[in-house]
Amino acid sequence: MRIYKKIIQIEFFHSFYADNIIKANDIEIKPNPSTEFIFKNYRLSLKQVANSLLIIQECEKENENILPIIEIDKQLDFNFIIKQKNKNFINFTDIPYPKMRQDILYFTNKKKKKIAKTGFLSIDKNVSEKDMLNITGNKKYAFVQIKSKESTGIIGHIEFFTEGNYLKNIKNDTIDTYSLAFNARPTFWQYHIFEKYNSVKNIKIIDEHEKIHFIPNKQSENKKEKIFTTKEKISLKDINKHIFKLTTVNGNKNFSKILYEKLPFPKVDSITKHETQKNEFISNAYVYI
Repeated sequence: MRIYKKIIQIEFFHSFYADNIIKANDIEIKPNPSTEFIFKNYRLSLKQVANSLLIIQECEKENENILPIIEIDKQLDFNFIIKQKNKNFINFTDIPYPKMRQDILYFTNKKKKKIAKTGFLSIDKNVSEKDMLNITGNKKYAFVQIKSKESTGIIGHIEFFTEGNYLKNIKNDTIDTYSLAFNARPTFWQYHIFEKYNSVKNIKIIDEHEKIHFIPNKQSENKKEKIFTTKEKISLKDINKHIFKLTTVNGNKNFSKILYEKLPFPKVDSITKHETQKNEFISNAYVYI
């Protein structure tokens, strides 16, 4: 009887989400043509389920014995591309913005000609700029095997080397599990307050939890615009628990009136480069009072 056994699993995590689980519409994993050929020859299949990438082997079950149709008899080199499906994935992910066709995230379970046993495919526990690889002029990472229609939106490359024949996994119904964990991008938050309906002179943004501090910027070119920027960076989240209040301030600096009980949060597509700090970013929110 033919059955199918999961032998390898790669899990994807992201601290942007409250449940720490990357979403199916964020990225897509695809094998390159040479890997598709290997899969066909060894009767393997690939399945992306929720936040996991599964490598499945076709087996034959006879009585209590389960054996692969074709045993993995040597170390195989699988190559997968990571495509960005969510246009804002790079915005809320703490990695450098890659230069198109020059930089790419490169992950592997093979380090310095030795198989890594940590279970992590990134250099550190979490994905970072250390995993960014410059591929300019490097034929190995030029993705010449990728079909032209697949070349757009590629942000990463996973090179996975098999470890043994996985007969023990098949017999014991176990899976070799690896992970890629992305961090949420920390940015400075900037609020642009516009006087559209009311004229106010002294306003202030306060954090109800008193952890984040706002600094008023110099007067904008627009006299009816006031700008406040956080002193601290804030990691972007799909669900924010911050409560920022917009208040007026009297001469004694006591809060006399709350204009906004809870200010809106910057959207992930509102990111701009910091004007003075290199490699830093600002998330913008616009409020009319």
